[in-house]
Amino acid sequence: MKKFATFAILILVLAACKKPEDDNSNEFSEYIVGQWNIDELEADITTDILGNPVQIPAEAISLNGFYQFNSDQTFKYMVDTDMEIIIPGIGIDTIPYKDEQEGTYEIINDNDIRLNSQGGSTIFEVKSKSPSTIIGDINEEIDTMALKLDLEIEMILRK
Repeated sequence: MKKFATFAILILVLAACKKPEDDNSNEFSEYIVGQWNIDELEADITTDILGNPVQIPAEAISLNGFYQFNSDQTFKYMVDTDMEIIIPGIGIDTIPYKDEQEGTYEIINDNDIRLNSQGGSTIFEVKSKSPSTIIGDINEEIDTMALKLDLEIEMILRK
């Protein structure tokens, strides 16, 4: 009987220590729904050339783009921009960049959204947010035949 009482007390203590359900992710799910225009876009590209790491900063100088998050957890993304890049030892160049994707998204927590599309899966990390603005990062690794690129992309999205 003494073991049973000890076991019952242990169960009660564990139940009392259980964390309450976090309702913030539901609030964030409602918050994210809608069209968010990409107002600013910057990237830091790191690659290795002949054994030396090279940093290539890039910034959108003309920008048209958005993320559309729907309540059924689908999304659409479109960007059409000219990126100004600074290539060390060469100088400034401008390259056009256009991309469109559709897929599903998953709210991982109040800071991370997993975006799933035909291009794979990536995490959009929310750095800060207000009722009409999100500042976030996407980190990607691209492996081409010639180069391996590490991309850190920062965006400012506005409703």
